[in-house]
Amino acid sequence: MVALLGLSPNMATTMVAPGINSVVSDFNITSPALSSLAVTIFLVGLALGPMFLSSMSEVYGRLPLYYTANIGFVAFIVGNALSLTLAHFMICRILSGCAGGISLAIGGGTIADVPKFHRKTLASMPYDMAVQKPGPRTIQAKRNSKVALGWEDSGISSR
Repeated sequence: MVALLGLSPNMATTMVAPGINSVVSDFNITSPALSSLAVTIFLVGLALGPMFLSSMSEVYGRLPLYYTANIGFVAFIVGNALSLTLAHFMICRILSGCAGGISLAIGGGTIADVPKFHRKTLASMPYDMAVQKPGPRTIQAKRNSKVALGWEDSGISSR
């Protein structure tokens, strides 16, 4: 479940890119910089939201933060779809990034806290594959899956 919550913001980051021509024509955008901002402003929210909001998980716990952040994420995505002005679209886009980034920020802590020690590798594998883009972390996640399935020795004692 945590992996799916981490996958949603990653997909929403670029989901608007194929339809940017429709956004440009709907809102009569003439500036190429403004049309590019419509795609990338989500990343600004993805960076700023967790910076300020993820620490609330230490005060209120992770579950209430997951609930409110994901409800906010969905609400602002719907707000994006129903926006009538460019300002409304941009505001909903940055706020959906803020709310969506929370799952990315606290997902690793959830996986570190919930499973028992010998199951952490198997639990982190889907999260790593969903959240991380292909690259060194994906290679590490593949290695972790081999260790979790017993195909490889981790070299770390569980005692």
